[in-house]
Amino acid sequence: MSRQIVKSYGGKSVAALLVLTALLAHGAPCAAAQSAAATPPALKLSRELLDKLPEDLRGAARSHVKLTPEEQRRWLALAPERLRADALNALAQAPKAADFLLRHLPREPSASNRVSLLRAISRLPHWRSNRRVRPALTALVLSDREPAVVAQALDTMRGLDMQSLRGLLERRMQGARQAGDAGLLRALGPEHERWIVQERGSALPSFMRAPAQHFTLKPEGQPVRVLAFGDFGQGTEAQKRVAAAMLGEHRARPFDFGVTTGDNFYPRGMESPTDPRWKTWWEDLYAPFGIKFYATLGNHDWLIPDSVAAELLYAARSESWRMPAPYYTFSAGPVQFFAVDTDEISEAQTAWLGDELAKSRATWKVVYGHHPVFVSNIWGPTYTDEALRLLWPVIRGKVDLYMSGHHHSLQHLRAPDDSATHFVTSGGGGAGTYPLNEGDPLVMFARSANGFTTLEADGRQLTFKHFGDGGAELYSHTLRK
Repeated sequence: MSRQIVKSYGGKSVAALLVLTALLAHGAPCAAAQSAAATPPALKLSRELLDKLPEDLRGAARSHVKLTPEEQRRWLALAPERLRADALNALAQAPKAADFLLRHLPREPSASNRVSLLRAISRLPHWRSNRRVRPALTALVLSDREPAVVAQALDTMRGLDMQSLRGLLERRMQGARQAGDAGLLRALGPEHERWIVQERGSALPSFMRAPAQHFTLKPEGQPVRVLAFGDFGQGTEAQKRVAAAMLGEHRARPFDFGVTTGDNFYPRGMESPTDPRWKTWWEDLYAPFGIKFYATLGNHDWLIPDSVAAELLYAARSESWRMPAPYYTFSAGPVQFFAVDTDEISEAQTAWLGDELAKSRATWKVVYGHHPVFVSNIWGPTYTDEALRLLWPVIRGKVDLYMSGHHHSLQHLRAPDDSATHFVTSGGGGAGTYPLNEGDPLVMFARSANGFTTLEADGRQLTFKHFGDGGAELYSHTLRK
């Protein structure tokens, strides 16, 4: 899942989302929108679950962790190592557990858990103002015997410093926004993007972030057939089954090209353009199609400094992989596609997307990125905070389809208002699937399954279909103009 916080809704979700959408449409801050929505009930941990937790975490979990009944049932079924990791992650998200975790961090026996805690400290807001963090991380750098922990502790300290500077820039941008100074806001957009990359510690120079010039893959008057999938690169049997099913569909009715909805490679992207996984996790599975795939970035693709640059540069070594920039647009037949980077949505990117949508004269407009704007999980409809707050006002009523991954499932949701935008999730490309709620009124289709999605469009209609990992058609829906 994402480094961003996912908000979820309970039974009266449609009404809550309608209020939320109205607030956002009128410029209300995200916090106000969040307060309009009901949250799922979270309860203190049961005695049975507390007894199963590791003894050194039990007291802190009793005091600081609350979970829904469904989450508690899931925890009871976990193996001890996974239960410990999930308990530490839950504690990291509880501000009142901070002092306990800082004392516990050097004593945590699992190096991977120490690294995970350090990553949580770098991304969760309540850690930024905690004055005890820097001394604790300094001590860890000077004493921990695991190189990965030392490196992550240093990276966390760097990230916290960069967040402070980025926050200062964002305060200035907010002032420009409130003053209606669109020129200053647009001029600061590239600087905002640069500070985002510096905060992430990624090696991505400015010229590699610039969106590519609009290009065309197929003449406007011709129909187009497209393959879409995401959350796949692990080398698992599930990934291979989905790839084989997609290839069978392609041989029966060829695709013009493909797109990915991010999380192209797990667990932390690609090390370089020569990483050996390119052959086994990409070329061996997708080069046999003989078509090009236009990829987007997911949160896992951003997790190591060189991964984004590696994915951008690999196109020079491949006949099948294409990623012209972190965000870009192209046309094919009657459709204009807009690939967006949702892991960090900069002011420059939203300005670019608004401009490109305004210029487009395509019959169909399809935006695709990694994080959903609206999606269904086991608690009902949810949204990824940044994707809704920043993308939804830009695309609302201006695009026909928003495609995403991130939630490992296949879905179709209608918009929670009167706009004509539809939401398709295609996150079943090979990673383990997630539970969801098929009965919510916003959900037109939802299946916790590995699989893929197809799009077919001409000047009158656009049809998208979900397929399972065996190649069987699971769902079809047609939009008409």
